[in-house]
Amino acid sequence: MNQHIKTGHRAKSKYEKTLSASISKALLFYFIVLLSYAALSKITEGNSLYISLINAPLYLSTDLAGFGQWFIPITELVLAISISFKTSRKIGYIGIALLFVLLSIYAGWITWFLPNKPCSCGGLISLLSWKQHVVFNLLNLILSLIGWYLTQRPIKANPKTI
Repeated sequence: MNQHIKTGHRAKSKYEKTLSASISKALLFYFIVLLSYAALSKITEGNSLYISLINAPLYLSTDLAGFGQWFIPITELVLAISISFKTSRKIGYIGIALLFVLLSIYAGWITWFLPNKPCSCGGLISLLSWKQHVVFNLLNLILSLIGWYLTQRPIKANPKTI
């Protein structure tokens, strides 16, 4: 009797390992670019994020909005950096998933419950409608969970490239 039948696991083919490694690399690249772009666009747009936070229906004080103006892009950069290293990749993907859970809840709340819909997104993402924001955030949540899942299991197709 084969070992994989006894344990209930079947051996992964070389194709499956290569596919998993490719998906893992693509997600890694995607999230590093996405989070870095989002953070840097917020930082370079001056007080745009601060004004959006003040005008958002969160009832933030000026001090809290000032804190958020820097905390949000720094968090995005920290998450991008954290997934860049194997040792912190799992926790980085969890952080990204939590970020997109919060963004999805916020975008859903804005979309379905508020008439005034301010957007504090930077760059190209600011062109999305609020319903598109919700879909975008939920897709990124799913992708971050896939990235986390792929870091949970060993991928041995070509470990030097990951």
